[in-house]
Amino acid sequence: MTDLPLGNAPAQSLALRAEANLCAALKAWASTAAGGRVLETPGLVALRVDAPLRAFNQAILRDLATVGTDLAVATDWLRGRPRVRLRFRDELARGLDGQLAATALTPHGGIPSLALTRLTEVEPLEFEGLEMHPVDETNLRDHVAIVEEAFGWEPDALTTVFTPARLLDPAWRAYVAYVKGEPAATTQLVVDGAVAGLYYVGTRAAYRGRGLGEAVTRHAVRAGAALGCDIASLQASPAGYPVYQRIGFRDVAYYQTFVPMD
Repeated sequence: MTDLPLGNAPAQSLALRAEANLCAALKAWASTAAGGRVLETPGLVALRVDAPLRAFNQAILRDLATVGTDLAVATDWLRGRPRVRLRFRDELARGLDGQLAATALTPHGGIPSLALTRLTEVEPLEFEGLEMHPVDETNLRDHVAIVEEAFGWEPDALTTVFTPARLLDPAWRAYVAYVKGEPAATTQLVVDGAVAGLYYVGTRAAYRGRGLGEAVTRHAVRAGAALGCDIASLQASPAGYPVYQRIGFRDVAYYQTFVPMD
């Protein structure tokens, strides 16, 4: 599969479907998190929760025609939270420099959005001692602990976000890779609009460099295909990017990130 240039029709369609899945994931997380609330307009989806983590106190701006208004609304709605962020695709940034400065927001890097269209061609990655388990009430804590470690969050930071109520959502699944019985890597899968959205792919430090992130990603993609999805999507960290490319994911958009000035 070759890279999909930003701006062409297929890439734009994939980018918007991936974004719709991301917004569905935000709403799902908020629905079962302590203090979870959602703000949604035609051009904006935002969530906030009690946990002081940017990933769960953020807004996604979606519409070029209303992005200026949505920026003001989102900034006001998230004001007073201890750690927040706003994200929007590159093409929505045009003409916002002055307004961003007026809202006391500063650039904080960005993240590529990737999509995969050939889900049924993804082969599993297996090796001795590796077992994949779906997350249920018996191992939800394993999933949460791996995500906390992999993303550098404090222990128990997610206990009020990824609560047992998450397990009741038929659109949400998660998987833990165990190596000789020890929890080593994990990911979440959110199915919405025939899109298999992968979130929080992470590996414990002691198990990195063994291909576990790739193995659990491949497992989730195959699960999405089995559920009838025709694309998979994710937002890639620098460390994960080459792994996802190897699987077949390609860039379809890029999100700029802004956070309040210190």
